[in-house]
Amino acid sequence: MLLLENNKIKIISDYSDGKTATQLAKEFGVNHWSITNLLKKNNIKIRNCNDLRIKYNELFFETESDELYYFWGFILGDGSLSITKGRAACITITLQESDISILEKFCNWLHIDISNIKHYTQKKNGRTYCRLCIFSDNIKSNLSKYGIVKRKTYNAIIPNIPQKYIIPFILGLLDADGHISFIPNKKYEIEIVGHPLIMDWYVSQITSLGYDGDIKYQYPKNKWKRVRVRRKNDAINLMKLLNVTKYYHLLLERKWKNANDFLSNKLIIIDNRYKTPHIMKL
Repeated sequence: MLLLENNKIKIISDYSDGKTATQLAKEFGVNHWSITNLLKKNNIKIRNCNDLRIKYNELFFETESDELYYFWGFILGDGSLSITKGRAACITITLQESDISILEKFCNWLHIDISNIKHYTQKKNGRTYCRLCIFSDNIKSNLSKYGIVKRKTYNAIIPNIPQKYIIPFILGLLDADGHISFIPNKKYEIEIVGHPLIMDWYVSQITSLGYDGDIKYQYPKNKWKRVRVRRKNDAINLMKLLNVTKYYHLLLERKWKNANDFLSNKLIIIDNRYKTPHIMKL
């Protein structure tokens, strides 16, 4: 094809710099095979799945930590697992662009360059999303203890989490599938929705932490379960039990900032409005 031949040097250079054949095909308005055929004719090795894997700090998955259990709690809520026989497991996390800070945090923990976060716009709604894919030969046999299995949305299993790491795991799950509101005179709420089995497990865990307040339930589409803590004092009590101030450095800031500021005495509520505490100088 004349178009490709005329742009041969650029295509080879861009491919060598990391662009995929699919990206180049889209750029030049041709199919994937046209690009790979051009590369092969010019003795350019076509990258395979192993070549495309992101190198990361595998010790992260081998060392128990708050970050590790927050990560797996988040994956349980908002990640997907792909396992194909003879291939490495692939964990994919896709979020709205506004929540890219979570993926950047994961990259930092895993020693991955943030350039590996991919961006795309969905044609149907025009929204922009960001995505991170992690391949591993080592972790696929250990994921069920975190409740992570293939088609986990429908085939849920109960996580088996050490008591020491229950709170960061739950906070990861809340950041993925939860909704946090802390708006004076409007809403004080911690809400999460998911598979009934996981939601029942969540309730049992916050109860074991000492929560004894009111809980409301809803059943969207008669197959999911929504768990809502809506009263002001109940929401504040649960946030304290989850030790939000201690784990705030792990969390999605847009969800927890108001709650963290209140719990750490950076803000007080007077007449249902936030006020910065006045500190007298001695």
